[in-house]
Amino acid sequence: MANPKKTLYQILGVTPEATAIDIGLAHEKKVAELARTIPPDPSGVALVQQAYEILSNQHRRAAYDSSLVTATEKLAAQQQAPDLELEPEETEDDDRSRKMRLLGMVGVMALVLVALFRPRTPPTPAPEPVAEAPKPAPPPPPKMRSGAEVLFDFNTSGGQILSYSMSGTATHVGVALEVELGQMITTCHALPAGEKLVVKVAGQMQAAELTIVDEQLDLCRLLVPGFNTPPLKLATEDARAGDKIHAITMNAKGEFASTEGTITQVRATPLGKVLEVSTPIAANSSGAGIFNEYGKLVGIATAPHAFGAGLNIALPVSWIAQMRSRTTPPK
Repeated sequence: MANPKKTLYQILGVTPEATAIDIGLAHEKKVAELARTIPPDPSGVALVQQAYEILSNQHRRAAYDSSLVTATEKLAAQQQAPDLELEPEETEDDDRSRKMRLLGMVGVMALVLVALFRPRTPPTPAPEPVAEAPKPAPPPPPKMRSGAEVLFDFNTSGGQILSYSMSGTATHVGVALEVELGQMITTCHALPAGEKLVVKVAGQMQAAELTIVDEQLDLCRLLVPGFNTPPLKLATEDARAGDKIHAITMNAKGEFASTEGTITQVRATPLGKVLEVSTPIAANSSGAGIFNEYGKLVGIATAPHAFGAGLNIALPVSWIAQMRSRTTPPK
């Protein structure tokens, strides 16, 4: 004998006396059970949903209850006619509505199943971290230079200034320093006007031409076109009192030497700060270089000068950038 068809209460697993809360809880429980069913049962989901919609609506539930026969009557009817199944009567509109709802629920369930079982795209792997470029090594500390090394640099980039008179007589008038390629600096006060100037470097004679005469700073610039040795390196920081120095001096025979000393004081003057050094500066060495312990030019020796009697003075290299042709203002 065929199994009797389940009522809506049996589909949800509740009794006809169940409250609205009992029906809601039973519906959630059935939906959860069907979601775990493998393979999925779309028709079971549709029946549970239909049972819940009818029994959770007060008026529809009352109409459904009135159409049910008692359990005794159903059993008696089945015994008399085993193939007879009693169902609540449905109108044509109810049947059409029920079918439409069933189709809608089946479609929704199919979409849910597709979403649950479709292949998942593997996550995009995170980009590998880019290795940072190694930082460049810090520059090595400046190397201290000996007096002999400083003298060697000077002998290739500095030398005597000779003045030739109309009669051809040569007179030593100072010392010049190459600070740019083919450009030399010296003090102005000993240079005679109108005479031909020649620079003697390492025994070689090169004609020189005055391009800037700054009488206020007592500095002159010479153009030496044929002079192409590497220029001397200039210090980028101001010298300070107590700094060690190498001073270039010249003896009566025109020979240069390097003497160690210190900057004893940085003196303020109306023109700016000048350097007082511990090494003697003779008049024939005016224009020679004063170098720091790293072999960089920090000053230009000057003698005689107007900065105080008995003082050994060097003009700072920072004055080179201030040079322009100008005469000494009248006193």
